[in-house]
Amino acid sequence: MIKKKLVAILLTFLLTVNSNAAFDIKARTAILQDFLSGEILYEKDADKSIYPASMTKIMTAIIAFDLIRSGDLNLDEKFLVSENAWRLSSAGYSSFYNGW
Repeated sequence: MIKKKLVAILLTFLLTVNSNAAFDIKARTAILQDFLSGEILYEKDADKSIYPASMTKIMTAIIAFDLIRSGDLNLDEKFLVSENAWRLSSAGYSSFYNGW
């Protein structure tokens, strides 16, 4: 369901933008790839190294929803995070709440 909505949004975007038109987005980096062909449709500093943040959250959500749909995960399950993993997070980035 989420994948279908995302594809619909991307297709709408691609169909409304003239492929020859130059445009810029506010993001520091971006890449848009055709899912079926693998063709890169748009990129902006695509090779620049950045810390993962929102993309990590999106991919985690997609995987979680796939597991829920297949019955391998339910919403009542809890996951323990090791202290080591918790300490790897840095302030200012996607991180665990450390006020516990």
